[in-house]
Amino acid sequence: VREGDTVPEYFYRDASGGRRRLSEMSGKWVLADFWSRGCAPCIQSIPELTRIAGKYSEKLEVVSISVDTEAVWKEASKEHGITWNNWNDPLGESVCLRTYGTRGIPTFVLINPEGTVCKIQEGYGESVLDNLLREYI
Repeated sequence: VREGDTVPEYFYRDASGGRRRLSEMSGKWVLADFWSRGCAPCIQSIPELTRIAGKYSEKLEVVSISVDTEAVWKEASKEHGITWNNWNDPLGESVCLRTYGTRGIPTFVLINPEGTVCKIQEGYGESVLDNLLREYI
């Protein structure tokens, strides 16, 4: 998947075990955040994601997708207070790397309300997400 492509129909799991997919958020902007507990930049992005989830709540859904095992994902989510859409990728990092052609995590994928991938952002630095959203939303 490249920028300009339609978001793929891949299923993730929510905390209740339900099957979720990014395309179900159609009609709103979506910021998918592929992360892991053991990734320092991923954890560093959580405060900015928290602000973004509140600031843009009318226009944007933040969806954090953990590439950890289910037990590690649930523990880390609780530990770091992730209260927005929070899913798990049952195949781990391989789906993010293969699907979006990235080299690692964190990877952020911005999807427009029509389901088109607008931007794939690898890595994290302070304010990178705010700047990204200002450019598109």
